[in-house]
Amino acid sequence: MTRLLSIWLLLVGSAVAAEENALLQQLKGGVAQAKLVRATLDDPEQREAYFRALGALEHGEATQALRGLSKNPSAAARELLALSAGQPERSTRLAAIDVLPEALGADAVPLLLKLARSGDFRVSESAIISVGYMKDGRAWSPLLRMLEWEAASEQDGSTSPRKSGALLKALATLFGDLGDSRLLNDLLIPIPDALEIERFGALRLTVIADSRSQAAVPVLLAVLNDPDDKDTRNSILGLGWDLETQTVLEAHFGEQSTLRPLRPLPVSWKVIAAQGLAKARSPRGLQYLVKALEHNDPELRLAALRALSSCMPKPRPQDVFDETVAVVLPLLTDGSRKVRDYAWRWLKRETKQNLPLSYPQWRRWNERRLQRTAEQAEEEAGQE
Repeated sequence: MTRLLSIWLLLVGSAVAAEENALLQQLKGGVAQAKLVRATLDDPEQREAYFRALGALEHGEATQALRGLSKNPSAAARELLALSAGQPERSTRLAAIDVLPEALGADAVPLLLKLARSGDFRVSESAIISVGYMKDGRAWSPLLRMLEWEAASEQDGSTSPRKSGALLKALATLFGDLGDSRLLNDLLIPIPDALEIERFGALRLTVIADSRSQAAVPVLLAVLNDPDDKDTRNSILGLGWDLETQTVLEAHFGEQSTLRPLRPLPVSWKVIAAQGLAKARSPRGLQYLVKALEHNDPELRLAALRALSSCMPKPRPQDVFDETVAVVLPLLTDGSRKVRDYAWRWLKRETKQNLPLSYPQWRRWNERRLQRTAEQAEEEAGQE
């Protein structure tokens, strides 16, 4: 009797599975039958069967199935697509993240933001990055709040793995695409606690730097050149920015600035600013990067050196290039090995080693390098 019952249950299960697979195949094939989609949506059992079958598929197969469903123009199909974002199976939710932005457009933003708060790291990270590419201003504030919460959680060690990388990428993409300088206010709101300024400030500044936006340039210049220095600050503010950007700069770096840290801005901020100027390829930043080459912190000298080529004006004026080379040459004897090595590579790449005799410092350094190489070769030959 038990054996007969087991066989019967197996047959029933096989029939149900076959029915679900048949339903899924119909829907994943890009069906045009609105009646079938409507029936799936109206009948809870049939809808459950569809999502159960969908959840049994791998991520790629589930994506293909939802893409097929997205070809159906009916409102019922769109509703069924929206429901896919709320399913428990990871593969279905990942497939929804792949398909919904194109299939639902702006209607996908609330669904993606909900998935971004998922406890499943892979789902959350994918949704965060996806919503960042949608150029929808509604995502800005939720993502920024998530970044602040994530930063606090990472700081006290209560979160793993970290989502801040995905959030930074999404916010930077969104900021660059929206091109709204008023969003700088959200990123530069001061944080009173001196310990938190560096942590939260660095994350917010990274969003600005990674955006590659020209709207970011004046803020990066103001950070690279310590705004506590009145003359430097005034020179940055006087470069003639658009009205909205100028207002933001005045509020945060001007004479009546509310950004009054208990210490000068951290060098780590200045490093991020130098990197951001390189990403924005801003010729306006060149003179300030050259000045940063003389900073007493080797990390900032290295960051400024790495950014020089990207910020060189195009076409390259010979006098500007000569002045830049003259400042880089002393770095060949810098106290930091990383700075020395990169300075040599920069000069070799940018000058093709065809420097005139007016650069004796380079010639002497290169002669010493060749001599050391020859001595090393002789020593190795003697050991053999």
